[in-house]
Amino acid sequence: MKVLFEKKGPLAYVTINRPERLNACDGETYRMLTEVWHEFRDDPALRVGILTGAGDRAFCVGTDVKANDFARLSEEPHNLPFSLLSGLCKPLIAAINGHANGALELLYTGNRIGAHEALRLGLVDQVVPLSHLMRKCAEIAHAICQSAPLAVQTIKQAVLRGLAMSLAEGLKLEQELYQWLRGTDDAREGVPAFAEKRPPQWQGK
Repeated sequence: MKVLFEKKGPLAYVTINRPERLNACDGETYRMLTEVWHEFRDDPALRVGILTGAGDRAFCVGTDVKANDFARLSEEPHNLPFSLLSGLCKPLIAAINGHANGALELLYTGNRIGAHEALRLGLVDQVVPLSHLMRKCAEIAHAICQSAPLAVQTIKQAVLRGLAMSLAEGLKLEQELYQWLRGTDDAREGVPAFAEKRPPQWQGK
């Protein structure tokens, strides 16, 4: 299987499984990723996704140019995961375990940087030894799961939509989303849970 999908409670583990190609994605891999992310999006029991690459050499080096099928696949946008991921409100964690493409200057120049330089530039949030990588990602994911799921998804929605807005528009969107959240069952659960000093029972409603 070129993409592995495993569910562990509220966490979804997605692994690009082409280590012999440094986890470069061919057409079949992109189609499988699209199917997996659709399932993740539509399953209310799944709260956080963790994406990684198989092996210890690369996270994902991008499209497999030797496959010679991306041009054909690009004519079938429903089989590509990019638009789906850009609108996905559930949080995703990238467990970057090796080479990964990204950041405009690096794309323009082809230069490579190490993990600590990526941390300094703000391209990643944390750097840990490879042996601790998946454990750290699970720790972060479980911490996210302690928060109300609708609130987490709304925060991500506000960030994504706000990128294309002015400050005034962004603040207006924030207020609209906040007012919507106040009417949810989870909002009504949060207040008494806080007052009673007990863990809230989130329903995602």
